[in-house]
Amino acid sequence: MARPIPLAALRQQSEDTAIMAEWFDKVGYSADIAALRRDFPEVGWQRFAEWAQRADWSALEHPAK
Repeated sequence: MARPIPLAALRQQSEDTAIMAEWFDKVGYSADIAALRRDFPEVGWQRFAEWAQRADWSALEHPAK
């Protein structure tokens, strides 16, 4: 389970990583999904849930040794 790391503790380890974490928290990434679908219809867009439902997860159940 992931647990948040206090920003002050992160900053003690790496100022660059702390700056990045602050950016993710305050700004983050965004995408205009409607525009992407419109401009690139050949991609065959799907939602993450649809992809995950069709994915073959058997390798996770029986990892290679």
